[in-house]
Order: sequence, then structure tokens, then C-alpha cells
Amino acid sequence: MTAYSSAKDCLLKHGKIAAITRGRISADNHAFLASCIANGDTVNGYEAKESTKPTGEKAYSNAKPALTNEKVISDFTYRRSIDTPGHMFYGGKKFSVNMREICGHCRVSLVQCYCGVPEVVAPDGRMSVRVFIEGE
Repeated sequence: MTAYSSAKDCLLKHGKIAAITRGRISADNHAFLASCIANGDTVNGYEAKESTKPTGEKAYSNAKPALTNEKVISDFTYRRSIDTPGHMFYGGKKFSVNMREICGHCRVSLVQCYCGVPEVVAPDGRMSVRVFIEGE
């Protein structure tokens, strides 16, 4: 059982590195330090950690994870149903509004709109018009 002042001091005394320099310790040297600690040596300021990265054949896998929409769907809440009727008045006419339209204030769809005064772009594209949503 030997006490070392640092991890690099232990590696230097066992001949794993030529000199103490700046930089990271390699994965092989981390494994060596873990075996030294398992054998009863103490290294000041170093704790043996299990590697979370795979080694060997699994280290460089080109397989991509399957894409799912679970996280995207769970990150927001629905304030209204997509079938909620909404309308706007422009140029003396009444237009129905789809809840997929984007609110001009909070920049989310009307299904998620949290502002008190939802507005969408008028049919001719010139200005924003207030949207009236039934039940509100």
C-alpha cells in the first residue's frame, strides 16, 4: 500500500507516463489507477469511477437511435382543442380561424396560446386582427 500525491504522480512512478504534463489522463491510465486503488493504494484527490463510455467494439457504433416524438409532445400543454371554433372580423366580414394559426403576441399556435389577446394575420396579410375564441 502506497500513498501518492496525485494521479499523475502515481502514473509517473509506475512508468505509465514519461513526465507530468498538462492534459487529460487516458482511459487506459484511468483503468490502471482504478486497479491501483483496488489493490489498496491511495491517490490524493482521485476517486476511481466507472466509465460511462463503451470501449472496444461498441465504442464507435454508427447506429442512430430511433426518432420518437415522445419528448416533444410531453414538453407543452394544450390549452384548447384543435376543433375549438374561433373567428375574426375583418373588412366587415366574419372569417373562421384554424387553431393551428400562430398568435402574433406569444408566437405559438392558438391551441397553446397563453396571452389574453390572441391575434393572427388578416386574410390579405396587411395587419394583425383579434381572434375571438368560443368559450373565452
